[in-house]
Amino acid sequence: MPSKNAIANQFERTSYWCKLSRHVRRMNPICAFIDPAAGEQCTHYSECVHHLIAPQQDWELRATVSNLVALCWKHHPNTEGDDGRNEYAPTREVCVTTGVEILHQHPKGTGRAAIMPTGDEGRQGVAFTLPTKVIDAALDGIESLDLEEF
Repeated sequence: MPSKNAIANQFERTSYWCKLSRHVRRMNPICAFIDPAAGEQCTHYSECVHHLIAPQQDWELRATVSNLVALCWKHHPNTEGDDGRNEYAPTREVCVTTGVEILHQHPKGTGRAAIMPTGDEGRQGVAFTLPTKVIDAALDGIESLDLEEF
């Protein structure tokens, strides 16, 4: 049986991951790293997507946007997941079904992916899973999505 690292590496070479990574970078074009000395966000373009909790640690979070941050190569940690020492700007996501913008906060030193976004109503967000067909359609382009077939 392949190791967890081998499986995670295989996943990051799939077309699904390439599309999701490109989508996250399109929604978050600037590196999310916050410089601890200046307290300011990096101004470089995002070039890669980093898992806060590595697929080897929690396979279910491998494609969860709240577990991802878009970074430049300079600020991409050479670690599996994140050690909690870095601070990141929120990851922006637009809900496929409603078009509502969601900002996934990444508080320093927490199990970040478990934190749900807060909606406009000021209450805790609700976690749900979309059908794979919906996610794939979103990654291929919103205009190709026909919600009536779901």
